[in-house]
Amino acid sequence: MRKSGARRQSEYRRQVKAERATLLRDLSALEHAIAQLLPHGSSAVAHDGKLSWQVISDVFRAASKRSKEILHDVAREKHTVDIMVYEMVRFMRAFQPRPSCALQSSDIILGNDTFVTLFANGEARNTAKQWLTQQLYYNTDRVFASFPTSQKEYINHTLRCYESQVQGTEAYQSIYKAPLKAVLAAQRSKLHWKRPMLAEMDVELSGNTTLYRKLNRQAPYWNLLEGMFYEANRCVAVYRRIQDDETYTSAGCVEHHALQWLDMRQVEPNQTLVRYFSVRSIRNPPRLSCKTTETTGAALPNDHESNHGIAVQDARQQFQDKSGTFSQVLVSMLTPANPTT
Repeated sequence: MRKSGARRQSEYRRQVKAERATLLRDLSALEHAIAQLLPHGSSAVAHDGKLSWQVISDVFRAASKRSKEILHDVAREKHTVDIMVYEMVRFMRAFQPRPSCALQSSDIILGNDTFVTLFANGEARNTAKQWLTQQLYYNTDRVFASFPTSQKEYINHTLRCYESQVQGTEAYQSIYKAPLKAVLAAQRSKLHWKRPMLAEMDVELSGNTTLYRKLNRQAPYWNLLEGMFYEANRCVAVYRRIQDDETYTSAGCVEHHALQWLDMRQVEPNQTLVRYFSVRSIRNPPRLSCKTTETTGAALPNDHESNHGIAVQDARQQFQDKSGTFSQVLVSMLTPANPTT
């Protein structure tokens, strides 16, 4: 029994020595491999087993480089923000609210004439367009508050003439037997724009806004800023005129203000409620000489126009021509060529 136990202990010691020798060979191979990966003459581990100063300095150098890059990026971003803040302050200071005529409380929206200037700076320009369209969008419910609560058709036009300006509104509401997708397609086609045609215009896209401009140096500067806002089973399109633009010389043009809302809401799978409201004003309009009897600000009925001359008729026709004929276009797009009776 004693001899058998001694043999087992001797065999165990031999196994331990063999495993230790194997581990030492593996360690030596790994150290050799590390030495091959490091630059010549460097060692990651000093003789005392600690990291060498070269490795530590390399880590600090890399961290310092990353910090400088981050600092450079932050400085560049701060510079960009500073420019945008400067441009937006310029944009706000360029706002020129116009004095409005005495209006009834129901017509308070007519007094929102503000001379707007778009600047050339890209970021500030896009931010201004977003802000201008969102301002209209947030007032959508207020604009349509006076519309009939029922879904019956509703049409109303007004025109007011003052000594220095004319103001007009257009409102309608209608139900179309078409899904919202078809109504949106009619709206995007812009076929209801009689003049200018979409193909004649410069189109400036930015996010959910589009600036349509007719860049014709021989004609008055024409533009319209559009903002599209999508909700569940609903889309609201808002429009407004821009009075001045740094990227285009508009000096001497007629000051034309226009605010428009187009609310398209699906009420049934194949029925869409369309509501439209537009308010326009023209400052010192050409071809219009308002006489003393025309400065009351009252809407002029048809039987009074003969007493006030062709100028008021011309102004009314001007508003009707420039107001959207969206309803007619949509009907023509949705009506079959040979409708059945």
